[in-house]
Amino acid sequence: MTPKPLAQIDGLMIDLDGTTYLGDHLLPGAAEFYHAARDLGKRILYITNNSSHGPERYANNLRSLGIPVRDDEVFTAGEATLAYLKQKACRSAFPIATADFRRMMVDAGIEIDDRHPDYVVVGFDTELTYEKLKTGCLLLRKGTRFVATHPDPVCPTAEGEVPDAGAILALIETATARTPEMIVGKPNPIMFELAMKHLRLPKGSVAMIGDRLATDVAMAEHAGATSVLVLSGVSTPDDAEKSRHRIDYVVQTMADIIPMLTS
Repeated sequence: MTPKPLAQIDGLMIDLDGTTYLGDHLLPGAAEFYHAARDLGKRILYITNNSSHGPERYANNLRSLGIPVRDDEVFTAGEATLAYLKQKACRSAFPIATADFRRMMVDAGIEIDDRHPDYVVVGFDTELTYEKLKTGCLLLRKGTRFVATHPDPVCPTAEGEVPDAGAILALIETATARTPEMIVGKPNPIMFELAMKHLRLPKGSVAMIGDRLATDVAMAEHAGATSVLVLSGVSTPDDAEKSRHRIDYVVQTMADIIPMLTS
């Protein structure tokens, strides 16, 4: 099947960690790509599984790096998870997550409860403590419902790959013999559908640009969207060649996508 030319695509979902930046450093072509896409009238949504902070934090970071995004041009797995919990009429939860995520949870009207919560929620907790793990595991062993923000085992950083939510999940699953009833972030179609509400476009006119086969490319494939794999993060050319997922385009950097927007 011939992939749809990117010049005919109206909306772009763009991953952050490993695609747009690593730590405090933009990856090649990221700023130029944003400006080129904006000049061509493309709708842009930076979409990240990183649930350790809210969208404002990521938007501020992008602006400090020279990409003048609006706050509503960022959508996180943390936001998607809270939207999912609200759909499930969740009133309280125990989050194994950062202070920023806990604040977002309270702002969403979900009470933090370490005794009788409706859910245990696991995210990318860069402030992880044994006490949080112990409390969460004890609640899960009592039968509390279980949700996670995203499945990524590692997060690419300037220092290298560090443990992400998937690694924390593996520990909890081993300790409790429980698995989440829902992992909300990429590649879950729920994440895509919620992101599409921001872009307000049909599925066939959107491309997902990212560095991960198991999340970015898989989500695009499941949703019937165009996929662009960028080899600037965790995926290698060998990974792309052996992938069981349909990959529409493979590029080295974001800069390589710019000419594809007009041809």
